[in-house]
Amino acid sequence: MFKIAQSKKELNDCFELRKKVFVDEQHVPQENEFDQFEDESTHIIGYDDNGSPIAAARYRPYHDMAKIERVVVAKPFRKHGIGRQLMQFIEQQAKNNGFKKAILNGQIQAQPFYESLGYQPHGAIFLEEEIEHIEMQKEI
Repeated sequence: MFKIAQSKKELNDCFELRKKVFVDEQHVPQENEFDQFEDESTHIIGYDDNGSPIAAARYRPYHDMAKIERVVVAKPFRKHGIGRQLMQFIEQQAKNNGFKKAILNGQIQAQPFYESLGYQPHGAIFLEEEIEHIEMQKEI
């Protein structure tokens, strides 16, 4: 179901899914959604049984941690455990690459989800793209 995006098509599937969720649903400006970290990040894509993209994320080195970013699940597949499976896949990939800790800036509405995966909040709530976020960390 999940794999590291390597082909142009797989990367495009990641970007299109992110655009649907962040730009179309959450109204993040497209020029802010795609940034200077795309090339250095490891992109993850998830497909359903029909080969349609249903989940995506990326992670990259951040100091000595794996920074998990741009976590998305297509609307019809939310609340079905896909996000949990995606996060577990990313954590395993990061661990396999020598990372011992993961960090993310989670949207406040997703904080209970990340806490259920063992992430702990660090610091104060902050605004990013007019959406409240909180930094969260986990030993992996």
